[in-house]
Amino acid sequence: MPSPEIFHRRSIRATVVAGLLALIGAMGLGCASAPSVASSLMRSVASTQPVYVVHLPGIGGPARIDDWMLNGLKSGGIDLTYIIINWTGNDRGIAALVRYDKNRELARKLSKRLVDIIGTHPNDRIVMTGHSAGNGLLVWALEDLPEGVQIDTAILLSAALSPGYDLSKALRHVRRMYSFSSQNDDFVLGTGTEIFGTMDGVKTESAGMVGFKIPAQAGLYSKLTQIPYDPAWQKWGNFGGHIDDMREEFAREVLAPLLVTGHLPTTRESHDP
Repeated sequence: MPSPEIFHRRSIRATVVAGLLALIGAMGLGCASAPSVASSLMRSVASTQPVYVVHLPGIGGPARIDDWMLNGLKSGGIDLTYIIINWTGNDRGIAALVRYDKNRELARKLSKRLVDIIGTHPNDRIVMTGHSAGNGLLVWALEDLPEGVQIDTAILLSAALSPGYDLSKALRHVRRMYSFSSQNDDFVLGTGTEIFGTMDGVKTESAGMVGFKIPAQAGLYSKLTQIPYDPAWQKWGNFGGHIDDMREEFAREVLAPLLVTGHLPTTRESHDP
């Protein structure tokens, strides 16, 4: 049986992580409107097809970091329309993380909304982006799409899902999926989800830290590109922390080109976690 000292250390660690997650929750703002971007920031590479982004924030609800990322996509040359889904409601922070049944119900409603968006924007590339716990809703909404219905691209940023989560059902409904991870995100997606659990209810390090496990028979996983943290991204303000892949400069210089060309500005890209 663990000693009282071990329990004491675990209690301190849980308190610290809970405080951090509460702080993240406190960052939430009301649903954001589409920002204006100065033309001087527009990149020479541009998307020739309009992109409709459905974005799922983390457990703090819509926040400034979501605006950063979406601003970056737009200033990176994306002809962008977007909506931010406030899936947390009044249950921000850990309360939003652990309400598994309600989150699955919300994902089913989001799936129906996606069908409407696909139908009313037939000429747009439909893209879903998620940060942290929002990726649980993203993946579940894809799973619930009707047979034969697909979106173009899903981008999972710091996914708070367990590494062993089976993505195959979601991958049926997307042409390509990218998942960004960072070993530096060990406090929130390491210690945090080991204590409080991932969005799918597993107390473990998250896929947003260590990557998703690829089955021996990859099958639909050929649509998944896992992108581990690259220190070269520090010049764009990304040091591998929990919100760093949401920074505007990173979105402009890395995420936007990825959406437009299917390639990163660096060569580090792997299917292996």
